[in-house]
Amino acid sequence: MSERPNLFSFGTGELTQDAALCWLLKWADVRNAAVDARMHQLGRGLVEAMFASAGVAAPEACTVDLGRQVKDIDIVARLGASHVLAIEDKVHSREHSNQLERYAADLAGDYSQQTVVRIYLKTGDESGYAASRRNGWATFSRAQLLAVLRTGEDLDNDVLREFTAHLEGIEDAVNAYRTLSPDQWKHHAWRGFFLDLQARLGDGDWDYVPNPNGGFMGFWWGWREVPGGRVYLQLEEERLVLKVEAGQGQSRSAVRDRLVSQVANGMLGDLGSRFERPARLGHGAYMAFARHKGDYRATRPDGLLLDMEATLARLRELQGAVDLLAKSQGPARE
Repeated sequence: MSERPNLFSFGTGELTQDAALCWLLKWADVRNAAVDARMHQLGRGLVEAMFASAGVAAPEACTVDLGRQVKDIDIVARLGASHVLAIEDKVHSREHSNQLERYAADLAGDYSQQTVVRIYLKTGDESGYAASRRNGWATFSRAQLLAVLRTGEDLDNDVLREFTAHLEGIEDAVNAYRTLSPDQWKHHAWRGFFLDLQARLGDGDWDYVPNPNGGFMGFWWGWREVPGGRVYLQLEEERLVLKVEAGQGQSRSAVRDRLVSQVANGMLGDLGSRFERPARLGHGAYMAFARHKGDYRATRPDGLLLDMEATLARLRELQGAVDLLAKSQGPARE
């Protein structure tokens, strides 16, 4: 039996998502309570969840008037006369060009007499939300949106059903690192693994890293100062490498070659046997100087699924390599 066609499998961009969000928000309009009470309740639930994420009480029953791309802001919803809900809607792209700071200034000027709630909604994933929070935008995640949509899972509405199924599909793909063998992970599964790892380590950033060979999903953490630069660990999907960022005015090759020599000469102690010289030494701003032998991920006794706890313990142990390098080389110099 073929899979049921889903509108959102074809309309995967932010404009399609904008339309779906506007459609849901419009159901929150008090005038639509008589049209479909349950859909009105769902729309109200979305408004209340977004206001709650910003720590602001949502207005009571009110009209909802919507604008799209108002001064480039994806969605601006006027809730009665007293409140404004502004949404910057992202799928996979990120905040750029100080757009959130500019949008916040425009909103403050245009709606100085209203309570303005600013929402940075992300149905994809990204490494961190410091920029949005710094500019006063409350984050609203795919998980939060799904929590609202699931309250209407018994409603007979194709748009709602397909939008929910689309987001559930993304959620399942991101969580696939828990249910698939590590050698079967795809792009989204790496995102899920790195999100989990970031939360457990309390450190690190991740993103897609493009290169001439096709790129990879990368995760980097554990920065330590050493003479001539900073060393850190980087995961390049199944590979783990030790890398260095040479300081300004430093000879990159000299900094890199010193670290290669120190690893070869036993500076990592017992950890040294787990690393080898990379097949190729780079010359850029960020250079690998040692590579972990084999896959750093641990699997369960059946060898099929990831053992997250064992993998985390292994990575924390390997993090000791940069600690040893920083300690053994003495105080960092400019």
